[in-house]
Amino acid sequence: MKIGFIGAGSMGGALIEGFIKAEIDKKNIIASVKTKEKKESLEKNIGIKVYNDNKKVAGESDILFIAVKPYMFEDISKEIKHNIKKETTIISVAASITNNDLIKLFETEKAIRIMPNTPVKTCNGFIAIVEKENQNIEKEILDLLSKVGMVKIISENLIHSYTAIAGCSPAFLYILIEAMSDAGVIMGIDRKTSIETAAQLFKSVGAMVLESKKHPAELKDAVCTPAGITIKGVEKLEENALRSGLIETILASYNKSIESEK
Repeated sequence: MKIGFIGAGSMGGALIEGFIKAEIDKKNIIASVKTKEKKESLEKNIGIKVYNDNKKVAGESDILFIAVKPYMFEDISKEIKHNIKKETTIISVAASITNNDLIKLFETEKAIRIMPNTPVKTCNGFIAIVEKENQNIEKEILDLLSKVGMVKIISENLIHSYTAIAGCSPAFLYILIEAMSDAGVIMGIDRKTSIETAAQLFKSVGAMVLESKKHPAELKDAVCTPAGITIKGVEKLEENALRSGLIETILASYNKSIESEK
């Protein structure tokens, strides 16, 4: 099975590296990029076959990821749609291209809209797959995407919600990790160790929530002893409105996502 990418930037590149980390043979991954410099860089640093020819990648792929900016989709579809094999599944990672848009642009029902996030690069990502009316998502697509993260099939009306909470939120969490590392440096811990400690904490508490299946509030309460050190810190968090600030931050991205599709 040949996996192709039209575009290998931030999101396309993250998926490619994730698939390689998941031990998909590099010989089965191909990509097309605009410049000779980008082509040479990907071939040297990642080790896949890269072209400066969208039609060639489209014609060779059994699963074809379209990982370009939304404004480029119409031109890309006109360029490659007659080169795509009838049995090929097209997967779009663009934020504002709907399932109906894909079907019209590429003149095929074998087109899927997904919303991945950049941690797919480490096989710890999240991938929302937009369900299709009266049509099951192919098992081979689910199996492939499951290699690089948690997969959820969602209705299309929730795509903006998942874009905000899963697609955008890694940026917000990186800021929290940086802030925690700043606190560590203030307290005398070196920067490298502070960052490692903060990052490990996010990894470990996420695993606690997923594996215990307990509500985060219950897990929080288990750490907070009466009149103790932790609850004093929680009091300060609430005083500084971290909780409501984070909610408002995610909702701002949600509203911007809705706006981008109009």
